[in-house]
Amino acid sequence: MTELRRFIDRLVHETEIAGDDLQSLFRPKIPKKMALDRWLERNLRKHGPRILKEWFRPVPEQRWPNTVGELAAHLHLSASELTWFADLHHRNPARGPLSHYRYRWIPKRRGDSRLLMEPKESLKLTQRRLLETLINDIPLHEAAHGFRRARSIKTFAASHVGKRVVLKMDLGDFFPSITFVRVAGLFRWLGYREEIARLLAGLCTHRPPSTVAKMDRHLPQGAPTSPALANAVAYRLDCRLAGFAMKAGLNYTRYADDLAFSGDRITEAFSHHVGGIILEEGFRIHPRKTRFMTRSTKQHLAGVIVNEHPNFDRHEFDLLKAILHNCARHGPAEQNVTRDHLRGRLAAVQMLNPVRGGKLLRIYEEIVW
Repeated sequence: MTELRRFIDRLVHETEIAGDDLQSLFRPKIPKKMALDRWLERNLRKHGPRILKEWFRPVPEQRWPNTVGELAAHLHLSASELTWFADLHHRNPARGPLSHYRYRWIPKRRGDSRLLMEPKESLKLTQRRLLETLINDIPLHEAAHGFRRARSIKTFAASHVGKRVVLKMDLGDFFPSITFVRVAGLFRWLGYREEIARLLAGLCTHRPPSTVAKMDRHLPQGAPTSPALANAVAYRLDCRLAGFAMKAGLNYTRYADDLAFSGDRITEAFSHHVGGIILEEGFRIHPRKTRFMTRSTKQHLAGVIVNEHPNFDRHEFDLLKAILHNCARHGPAEQNVTRDHLRGRLAAVQMLNPVRGGKLLRIYEEIVW
């Protein structure tokens, strides 16, 4: 009991939990006339195990070395190759055969574009080793559904099926907002020495050359480690939003940068408070993508219709079908899409609607890569 009380005191005084969010730790409301100490003592006894489970994730048992040489050996690299791949001092050439990344701009529907930074094979192999031996073991919040085993857009949307109101929000510049400093801080939290944490963060982040884009060093969209690390960095955001939603009697889930809330009633003030929490956690809202959706309208989340049962959006289906037809006729290079991207979207259709998915699969198999 004393130890748990110290945890709560430390969180509140170090502002890891904002004062306004203290209520989200508990289901009963805080009585105004009762002293906070007496209220905390009584509720910690009753709700302590749940609080510890939801807010204090266990640190995984460490299996990694403490020296640069041992880390390099574990990754099947020499010490010089490890520091070359991590490139902490930005000495590697931005272009040419000695660079580690390829760059490509992917157009979006609204007219702007997204920078895809794909690591070359040697670095990608090292990142996959990191993902399989370390990053996949980092505990994540239950509300996170993107890029996890046994989770999908179907599980992301399932909690919101048949609800009276659905609120959809989007995190702007999700991967660019997760910088080298935040990733290194995550590895430090996991117990690694400063030098090792910086090397690990260096292997998983990248700053494109100024001729491509002016950005800080961040998680590259295209690296195998980026989605899982983004989920881990967003853990505290998920904790706060899940607690705030629970206090309002709502459901909350997140799929990468897509946030979803649902219930009988959602006020505009609720969405403003959510936006404040997101800003405090180092992210930002994409205001044009915030949507309040009632039962009388089409409620869609990440391309899934949730009015009555999960189903793939007809417009999204027709668009994907057109892209596949054009790829089969004119080649995928003309459509500026990758094989992995199309396979992911095709898998989503097959999961939600096997009959429609089968039709698209037959078109996909005609594409010459």
